[in-house]
Formats: sequence, C-alpha cells, structure tokens
Amino acid sequence: MIKNCMQLRSIKIIYKLIVTVIAVCASAYCVAADISRSVHQHSGNNSENGGYFELGMALDYREGIELINEEDEELSLSLRLNAGYQWNNLFIDLYPSSLTPFVIGYNLYDGKALSLDIVTGPQNGGFTQEDIGDAAPIKERNFDYLAGLRLTHFYGKNILQVEARSDVSNTHNGNFFLAVAGRSWAFANGTQYALGGVMYQSKNTMDYYFGVRPEETSEQVNIYQADAGFIYKLEYGITYPLSPKWILRTSSTLYHFDDTVKNSPLTVAGKSVLVEADVSINYVF
Repeated sequence: MIKNCMQLRSIKIIYKLIVTVIAVCASAYCVAADISRSVHQHSGNNSENGGYFELGMALDYREGIELINEEDEELSLSLRLNAGYQWNNLFIDLYPSSLTPFVIGYNLYDGKALSLDIVTGPQNGGFTQEDIGDAAPIKERNFDYLAGLRLTHFYGKNILQVEARSDVSNTHNGNFFLAVAGRSWAFANGTQYALGGVMYQSKNTMDYYFGVRPEETSEQVNIYQADAGFIYKLEYGITYPLSPKWILRTSSTLYHFDDTVKNSPLTVAGKSVLVEADVSINYVF
C-alpha cells in the first residue's frame, strides 16, 4: 500500500480515466512507452499508430513497509491490466507496475535514439481514514495530477528515461523527478529484463502524504513534518510466450524508501524496504 500511495493507491481511478481508450486498443506497441513496459516486452522505439490491450491474473507476494493499518506481509490474487494506444503524436500508457503507472502524453520529438514527450497523469493516489484505522483522525489525502517532460534514450536493448513533472491539480504543488535505466535480453523463446530507478518527491509532496497535522494527532500519532525524499527501485523479471496470445510473466522487485517515509507515524515503524514478487498469466488481445 505504501508504494501505491506514492504512485496510485486505487487502480480503479486509472480504469475510469481510460475506459474509452481501452475499447479501441489493438495489438501494436506505442511510441514513447514507459521504460518498464519497454523492457518487459523487449520493445524499443516504435512510432507506428496503434495499441495493445493485455489482461491477466497474478499471484502477488509483498512484504515490508506499509501504512500503519495495513498488513506488512501479504499473499494475494490480483487482476492485471496493461494497455497502450498511440494516434499520431498523442499516446496513452497504462502499466501499473511502473513508477509512473498511468501516462497521457504528446510526442514532441521522435528520433532513432531519442524521444521527447510532454507527459501528464495522476502519480500519487493518497489514502483515507479507513486505511489508517483508529490510530489517528487522519484527513483524506487526495490523488494528484502532474504534468511535465520525459526524455527517453534508446541504445540497442538498453533504455534510459528521465522525467520531471509538477503538480497541476493544486493538491500539494510539489515536484517529481525520475531516472530509470533498463535492459532486456532474449533467451530461448522468452525475454529476461532488469531495470533500476530512482524517484525524487519534493518536500511539499512528501509532507502532504506522510506528514501529520496538529489536528490529526493522537496518543499513537504525533505531529510530523516530512522532508523531500527518494524512492529507489530494482527489478528483475522474465517474460515467456506460451502461445501467440498467452504470456507468462514473473518478476521480483525491491523498493527502498528514504527516512522521511520510514520515520512517518503513518507507516509501520522501523521499515524502509518493500519486497514484491509475482507470477501472472496474461492474454493479449
């Protein structure tokens, strides 16, 4: 849950935003794709119009830092939905496992090795009193909406992506910076990939989601002012086609959160790491 707070807590928000686009997604790939999807699918820079839609079921395991009312270890089944569509320079990308899970954008430049985009989308999903429980009278934290620029560099099967965005929803007026590098390798009939990234969230953003105001305190939760901080990510996975339409995916991911999140009274005390592992079977439409 804590990772989703810094991305999108509720995927239902994303689904409502893109339901009309998913209806026309086909089986191609979109340009300026999020790096996570590019290395997962062993794809590079592709400027053709079209889209893709992938639906699956996953077995997920997660352990580590969470909000104080959440289990710090969980095994669950979940629905997987990955989708993307491009029409001329406009594109939409949904990849929930990414550090930027939902993006709407416009391609400004599309060269052989470089791509520059204007990107927008919700980044942090927030949480409600229900997520915190009875520990403190916490006010609801809303999801935000950020806009900015994204630069992608392709070199062989390696991809480097940097991004800078600011809150345009007046939720917290914070800033967001991201740098991710990834690579994919073909082996047998499948693909293995690895990626690493670092995400920076400004003080305004961190304090909005992890700070505690005077009116929100209790015997268990004290006033807290969060500072700017980083989130680090390492991921390794395998993609294996079972048939032209069915794909098996497995991945292991490690997140490390700065002390500004670890020390927040709203998170499980003393934890700064989140480990995730999953295996999924997906159908490509």
